[in-house]
Amino acid sequence: LDLYEEIPPELYAVVAEILAFIYSMDKRFV
Repeated sequence: LDLYEEIPPELYAVVAEILAFIYSMDKRFV
């Protein structure tokens, strides 16, 4: 599976920020 080879570092950074945002929202509302 060469999915990871096609993901640019910029996109990975954006996804990481989104996941961190969702995680912080989760912690706040749970």
